[in-house]
Amino acid sequence: MRARRWPVVAAILLIGGLGLVACSSRRPTAQVVKETVVVRETVIQTKVETRVLTQTQEVRVVVTATPIPKPAHAEAIVVAIGQEPDTLYSLTAALAAQPLLSRAINEPFITRLNYDYQHNPNLLESLPTLENGGAVLDDGGTPNDPTDDQLTITWKMKPGLKWSDGHPLTAKDWLFAYNVAKDPDSGLASTVLLNKIETYEAVDDLTVRVRLKKGVLDPAYVLALDLTDNLHPLPEHAWGKYTPKEMIGAEEVARRSSPNYGPYSVAEWIAGEQIILKANPNYYGARDGKPAVKTLIFKIMPDPYQVIAQLLAGKVDVATPDALQGLPVSLLEQLNEAGLLKAHWLPSTTWEHLDFNLNMPSSVNKDQANLSEPHFALSDARVRQAIAWGIDRQAMLNSIYAGHSVVLNTHIPQGHWAYAGDEHITVYRPDREKAKALLEQAGWKLGADGIREKNGKRLSLKVTAASDPLREKIVGLLQGQMKAIGIEIVPDLIPSRLWFGDEGRLLRRDFDIAEFAWMGEADPGGETLYRCDQIPLPTNRWTGQNVMGWCNEKADEAVRRANNTLSRKERAAAYRVLQQEFTRDVPSLPLFSRLHIYATNPNFRNLKPDPTEEVTWNVAEWDLPGK
Repeated sequence: MRARRWPVVAAILLIGGLGLVACSSRRPTAQVVKETVVVRETVIQTKVETRVLTQTQEVRVVVTATPIPKPAHAEAIVVAIGQEPDTLYSLTAALAAQPLLSRAINEPFITRLNYDYQHNPNLLESLPTLENGGAVLDDGGTPNDPTDDQLTITWKMKPGLKWSDGHPLTAKDWLFAYNVAKDPDSGLASTVLLNKIETYEAVDDLTVRVRLKKGVLDPAYVLALDLTDNLHPLPEHAWGKYTPKEMIGAEEVARRSSPNYGPYSVAEWIAGEQIILKANPNYYGARDGKPAVKTLIFKIMPDPYQVIAQLLAGKVDVATPDALQGLPVSLLEQLNEAGLLKAHWLPSTTWEHLDFNLNMPSSVNKDQANLSEPHFALSDARVRQAIAWGIDRQAMLNSIYAGHSVVLNTHIPQGHWAYAGDEHITVYRPDREKAKALLEQAGWKLGADGIREKNGKRLSLKVTAASDPLREKIVGLLQGQMKAIGIEIVPDLIPSRLWFGDEGRLLRRDFDIAEFAWMGEADPGGETLYRCDQIPLPTNRWTGQNVMGWCNEKADEAVRRANNTLSRKERAAAYRVLQQEFTRDVPSLPLFSRLHIYATNPNFRNLKPDPTEEVTWNVAEWDLPGK
């Protein structure tokens, strides 16, 4: 089997302009070699009277060649990334590469693994909760009135933490970060959580206490420590000399993030080429020999075929999803099966979906103020349900990702603590006969050309999406599947700049069916997506993300309740109601999770990709045997 695959692999790599002579990543095992060598040796045999008798003889000597032992760990780990970060400063970073590096330079105090929150046991004593007393709720003396409830959260840091320059890391550094973040010139992109805070204080060197404003019952209150998903304490002793605005461009802030407290520190940044990190001697884990590999190199490589070539040649050890983007999944499957690399398939939190506009597109809607004119077909739930029954999402997934990701039933993935469970919702699996029956009930009769008609109007729907290879494939597959039940799909692929953004057609609701992706988080949220007051309209200046125009009172109440209680049990119950209404009405149809693929040297150890956390969350544990 392996011999037949090699011509395919070699051809694909050569098409990419690569000249690989040898692709095997297997290295010879060290062995003790015994060899018999013939040497000539002059021996002083004896002394007779005044003469020296010299005799030349042949001696056979066994020479043992002892190999030089391999070091226990590699000198460096090389990580291929497809995109160079714009900055290392967490408050202003706009590109995905920054959080990836940030986890290596400044570990998160709170991780977001497997759709939940955990404290970093090396940095925090515990995760504050209502149950353990780390969070305390004051009901204001009115137990039945939540408007005056006030939540106070306390975090206890581990003692002995240091910055890379040896200066103690204390609660005052968290307070400094908070004061910088709330400055109007800080460059902080989102102030949502910041605006919920009444007071933020350093009680002592190891204790941070945050009090939220009255009436704020944020279920993600544990994140009030770091304000965003990417903030960390800032070194006041080193950066206090800058104003918040000056920090944005300061070399030691934006280019070096120095001093830092994570396992690695920035040694050199060669623009457009690589960022070299060296082990931080003052890292708390250094006493335990962490990180084992003392150099970490992030190599900027936008060409995925070059990434694969260097991975096979042993010059790259880890490749991130953005560095592999555009490679055929089949190629990675073959290299993985041949043992030439190790592929890690991870369904991500980014999910592709179809949003159905329940109103006529804004450009043709007769009510230009409120867009109240119902869509000629999609305002009928039976049509939306028919589309859901008529789509084979697994076949779509198999075609795009070779089956390595998962089909989604709701906006909350299976396995999440808030997922309702298949038994509590409507799960749509391919059933063309059911789809056809629903369309018949809705009055859409099959026409002579195979497309359904009603009142002289054909069931022809435009699917608008950004013009890129993935969306082109999705819309193409959808076109064929819908034709089988009598619906004509007209692809409407446009540049991203015309589709997204404040003035793009998506938020202006100028479409029949929208295809795009949402990026999920550990907390299911959902308020801006499914509340009735989040429908973008001319009258509210296109505010909100409920582009479907879906207003279901039961769902609206459920999503509000889920996001305004601190009880996970109550939240799960509310999300169950939301998912029941969502799958019954089908204002939107989730398709599948985007696939993240990581590729590593076959001998690489401790890469632990997670759907809701950066892959570098445990970089101090990464290891590679010496070469």
